[in-house]
Amino acid sequence: MAFARRGGAAALERPPLRAFYAEVHVPKPRWLLTCSCGWTREFSSQWAAESVAKLHPKLGQPGTAHTVRIEEPPDAPRREPELPLA
Repeated sequence: MAFARRGGAAALERPPLRAFYAEVHVPKPRWLLTCSCGWTREFSSQWAAESVAKLHPKLGQPGTAHTVRIEEPPDAPRREPELPLA
């Protein structure tokens, strides 16, 4: 935070935005969705890729075949199935 100087009081200095971005921004794995119609897009989560994979054939051009494929990021950790709480 930065405050204006009043009466000679020292202001709090804000670090440069570049330093803040470097600390906060961590690249996330990307899921790649590819359709047979030629459309491709990257997603930050598997859930988002699956959601768009369901919607794309419905919202695409009618009469065009849509075969959708989702590629996992190469370094994506495999999630183990969770045990039931019963």
